[in-house]
Amino acid sequence: MHGAHVEGTVSDNAVVQDSAIVYGTVSGNAVVQDSAIVYGTVSGNAVVKDNATVYYLALVTDDAVVKEHQRICCGVVTTDLLRYKQWSRAMFAELGVTAVCGKALLCIPAYGVEEPNVFFINDEQTVTIGKEFIATAENGFSQGIDLTTADIIEENGWLTSHMIVCLIDVNDIIDVQEGLVVVTKFVPICVE
Repeated sequence: MHGAHVEGTVSDNAVVQDSAIVYGTVSGNAVVQDSAIVYGTVSGNAVVKDNATVYYLALVTDDAVVKEHQRICCGVVTTDLLRYKQWSRAMFAELGVTAVCGKALLCIPAYGVEEPNVFFINDEQTVTIGKEFIATAENGFSQGIDLTTADIIEENGWLTSHMIVCLIDVNDIIDVQEGLVVVTKFVPICVE
């Protein structure tokens, strides 16, 4: 346990090192390292690293790789979701959101009203309920736009005057990490 903190169980040939923290169970040939935190279960040949977190309701097993600030909150992860761009599975594992027919509902905080059904999502950019928003360099979103769940918005204190519920297509996802889904476009469908 090289530089690690373990309050859970580590067994078999599992390795926990490099400031990793384990409160759950790590077994098999699993490796937990690089400031990763495990509350759930990591087994098989899985690797959890790079500040990733595996929460209580999650099992990371087989040849899974969890990395780069991923927050695995629920379900079973058996592969490298980021490397293979398995966005529907990553969205479920990180946010508990399931895509139906390739579509899912996520949220974005809104900061004010420009006019009825038009809301600010930052200091300058607005979205209109029912009108597709496409992330571009011209509107300041060349790297895509972050969406998440209402629960994550509230838990992080991002409470604003409004929260916009958005419909996304999983084909428009470009990344899922840190409890955020980065998309190239979405349709705002209602405001709460």
